Amino acid sequence: KTAGLSGMAAEASPVLGGPASSVLATDISGAVSWADQCRKKGKMRAWVDMPDGGMLWTASLILLRYLEVDAGVDWTGKRVLEIGSGCGHLATGLARLGAHVTATESAEQKVSGNGFGHMQASVQRLLAERPDSAEPAGQNGALPAGKGPDGVSRGGTVRFRKLHWGLDDLPPADWSGFDVVILSELYFFTELHEALLGVLRHVLHPGMVAYSIFVDRPFSLGFLALLDDDQSFELEVAEFKEDFEHDCNEDDTENPIYFHTITRRSLKR
Repeated sequence: KTAGLSGMAAEASPVLGGPASSVLATDISGAVSWADQCRKKGKMRAWVDMPDGGMLWTASLILLRYLEVDAGVDWTGKRVLEIGSGCGHLATGLARLGAHVTATESAEQKVSGNGFGHMQASVQRLLAERPDSAEPAGQNGALPAGKGPDGVSRGGTVRFRKLHWGLDDLPPADWSGFDVVILSELYFFTELHEALLGVLRHVLHPGMVAYSIFVDRPFSLGFLALLDDDQSFELEVAEFKEDFEHDCNEDDTENPIYFHTITRRSLKR
């Protein structure tokens, strides 16, 4: 993930810019391969600088692996909204598992340096790592995720939408119909917490689930407090099994990763 940037580069990145040298047959999403490319001294770094100046926050890969292996969800045909897709690894990985993902970013230059354009380019590059992907599919312009390392296409797609928190008019008919919302490494701008809460009120309905993950930052915890104060959301701590030996700091000290599921309380009659 990035703070408004994707990891697209003009030529292959030595970190995450091209196909991995070996792809595990059980790594349909690509999370394991990407995590292996983020290792330093045997541990996966908490963030990786991308060739274009962006930054990948690797907690997104931990979440992706959890969703693939431990969430108990058949992603085939699931409709997923990712708020703030950054480099697009989660969106791409979930599409490879069969989900129809709507990846969003802001196109506001003053906020993100056109994170939307970077996201599009990065996702297209990631999709191109697999056969039969990144070609337009259907009238909505969604891109197919292609075949997995097992040679099977699960029918997943990625499409792109602009979403600038707090400024967009979100028509209910246009932003409804999702099954799952993804919130990965989103809460670093405290001045946008209220706007993000407004977006979540709009898109997360009773019966849906949102997955939230971020590396320990005190100001990010403020958003969870805001959700709790709102009293229309339920937060539950979730546990992941695979952390790819995640390491937060250059001195090999570790900071915790906060992982939650978020649901919407039913309206009382």
